Amino acid sequence: MRKLVLRGLLLSFAVTGVLSADTRIVTFGGGSSPQNDQVSLLSNVHYFDRVRALLHVDKAPNEVYFADGGHDKVVQATAIDDPRQNVIDLLGMVLFNTNAVHLRFRQADRTDIAGGSTQANLEKWFDNAAGQLSPKDRLVFYFTGHGGGDHDRKTQPRNTTLYLWGSNDGYTMKQFVKQLDKLDPKVETTLLMVQCYSGGYANVIYKEGDPAKSYSDHARAGFFSTISTRMAAGCTAEIDDEDYHEFSTAFFEALTGETRTGKPVAKADYDHDGKVSYTEAFGYTMLNSPTIDIPFCTSDQLLRDKSRYYKDGDVDNVLPENAPWSKVMAAATPTEKVVLEELSRQLGITGEDRLATAVTKAKALNDKMTADNRSGRTAAEATSRPATRPTTTRQNGFGPLADPLAEARIRLRTAVLTHWPGLGIPLNPDAMKTLDTQLDDITAFLKTQPDYDRFRKVIEQRQTISGIRRSTEVKWVQVQRLLERAKSVILANNLSKVADDAAVQFYRRLTVLENKSLDMAN
Repeated sequence: MRKLVLRGLLLSFAVTGVLSADTRIVTFGGGSSPQNDQVSLLSNVHYFDRVRALLHVDKAPNEVYFADGGHDKVVQATAIDDPRQNVIDLLGMVLFNTNAVHLRFRQADRTDIAGGSTQANLEKWFDNAAGQLSPKDRLVFYFTGHGGGDHDRKTQPRNTTLYLWGSNDGYTMKQFVKQLDKLDPKVETTLLMVQCYSGGYANVIYKEGDPAKSYSDHARAGFFSTISTRMAAGCTAEIDDEDYHEFSTAFFEALTGETRTGKPVAKADYDHDGKVSYTEAFGYTMLNSPTIDIPFCTSDQLLRDKSRYYKDGDVDNVLPENAPWSKVMAAATPTEKVVLEELSRQLGITGEDRLATAVTKAKALNDKMTADNRSGRTAAEATSRPATRPTTTRQNGFGPLADPLAEARIRLRTAVLTHWPGLGIPLNPDAMKTLDTQLDDITAFLKTQPDYDRFRKVIEQRQTISGIRRSTEVKWVQVQRLLERAKSVILANNLSKVADDAAVQFYRRLTVLENKSLDMAN
């Protein structure tokens, strides 16, 4: 009788999940200072709340560390766009050659912030988690902030950084690995990181984050907004969620089946097993994120380090870089098949030689971007900035030697300051009063100036040109996504034929982790 009771209890525990592994989530985010602490980063944290609820993990412990901890007005947001603000924005260009006068600062609107997103808090969190997380528990680490590139690629390959509050030095991938290493090796850790150059953190799969050393003993995998050599999209002070397009937005859309604003999206269950895995969300992101990002994951890094293309002397089933499309598709997983076919369709590329066609197309787009850059910056520079460069960058400014319109700006500035000299002095107590009481007069005066229409129209034209350049880069990125996905398929096919058994086994272990699901109902 006691055995029957015990068996019933064990069955009950198994059904209710009492005996299952625990999930713990932690979010670090925000800028390193008010100059780059954009409201979109905070909005990502809010959005993640809804994602967790939709995926039935809202009851799991979740700790949020953001910017200064929510103490002061350090979150950067734009003013509401209206005719008055438009004139003030134009005056900012005329008087100070900056487009930053539309920025405002607010306090983080959360009551659950555990602390600032500082190095000390990050390390303290892992110290505490080391004693609380048990083998087979799972940890989700979400970083929604800024990142920097590898400072010395020759000696520290792919050792990119993330930026934490109060420091512009950057917290390196190798420093981060030391924190991950504090956890029990059997804790299943999944990283979701959106920062620029985030692909460098794929190296957490190696001991000390060093690809020259052996594989880490820890069960960890990650998904990153872009490769280790590129900036990422997403940081903006705009206040409308409809304007937010970045890696985790698309990734979470796929996991939940709805957009950031609650609209349904096509289900990303590409292998038809009834759930959406991280890998499927990763594939969905490559198809649906309209950004300059080239998403990257931990298994991608392993394949690029341990596998290779066909070379003379290999067996026939080792695929070359320009493998026929049918062979690539035969080697692809269900998710990879969907991604490759859909990217091909989006790009209008067909045929058995479509990889060679894609390379040619990428070169043509790159040549166009290079030509466009002779007259200005790339779309990536206009839409993404490293953490050490604030949003107040004068991205639409006119340098005194670089542009003939600088002379027009100076003439307009001189004319305005002749009538309202206080406007030209930063922090002048009368300046805001003047704008409040005489803005209509200033607007009417500006419109009488010979340079006014030309100056305003050129600003609008440059915004249009920037959009055109960005569309070219986004198209180039689509081609790169196709080539990168095909590369991973080919290298995965070749791995068991060109690498040792340790690499093969580690790759399998990685893909198992990457195919997990955040949804507690599955």
